[in-house]
Amino acid sequence: MRAKITARMALALSMGALPALSQATVISFQDGVNGYTATQDVELRQDSPSTNFGFNANITIDGDDASGPLDDTNALLMFGDIFGGSPNQIPLGSTINSATLELELHNPGDNVNMLRMLTGWDESTATWDSLGNGIQDTPGEAVFTQLLTGLNGNHEDIISIDVSADVSLWANGADNFGWGFTPTGDDGFDFHASNHWNDGHLKPRLLVDYTAPQSSTVPEPSTILLLGLGLLGIRAGRKRR
Repeated sequence: MRAKITARMALALSMGALPALSQATVISFQDGVNGYTATQDVELRQDSPSTNFGFNANITIDGDDASGPLDDTNALLMFGDIFGGSPNQIPLGSTINSATLELELHNPGDNVNMLRMLTGWDESTATWDSLGNGIQDTPGEAVFTQLLTGLNGNHEDIISIDVSADVSLWANGADNFGWGFTPTGDDGFDFHASNHWNDGHLKPRLLVDYTAPQSSTVPEPSTILLLGLGLLGIRAGRKRR
C-alpha cells in the first residue's frame, strides 16, 4: 500500500513541478474603455509654436501649403501605463506576438512618417517649440520606424498599423514615449484623438497579443527529472523489501 502511495506521490510531485505552459493574451488599450485613461496625444503647430493643442478632438499631420511657408503640423501619440503587474497591464519581459495601432480617419491625406519617440513629453504642455522646431529624426529625440501609406481612404475608415517592433522594445525595458508623426506632403491626414467626443467614433486604440514570461520560480527540467527518479527509486526499494 505504501509503495502505491509513494508512486502516486512521485507522479503528482513530478507533474506539479512541471512548468505551466504560457498562453497568449490579447489586451486592448483605448481611452475611456475598461477604466483606461492614460492615452496622450497632441498636435504641434508651426504657425503657433508656443501654443499647446492637447485639447483637440481631431489631430492633423500636414506640410506646407499655399497659405503660408510656416504651417507644418506634427503629432504625438502615446499609450502610457501599459506595462506592469496589474491585471490590465502587460508584464515586462513578455513576448509580443503582435501589436496593432488603430486610428480612425477623419480626413484623408498624404503619406505620413511614423517615428518612435526617444524623449519624454506631456500632452498638456507639448508645443512645436518644446520639441525643438517640431519633431526631428535626430539622436535622442526620435527614430524613423515606418512610412504610413493608404491614408487617402474614406471618412471613418480604420487605419491599422503594425507596431509590434516598437512594443517589443518597450516590453523589454526601453522607455515608452510613444510615437511622433510628420508629414510628407501638403495634403493633411487627420485622425480622431483621444479627446474626441463619445459619439461612436473610434479613439486611438492599441491591440496587443502577448505571451507573459514564465515565473522564475519554476524548477529546471533537470531538477524535475531528478525529483521523479528519486521518488520512484524509493518506491522500488520498498517493494523489494
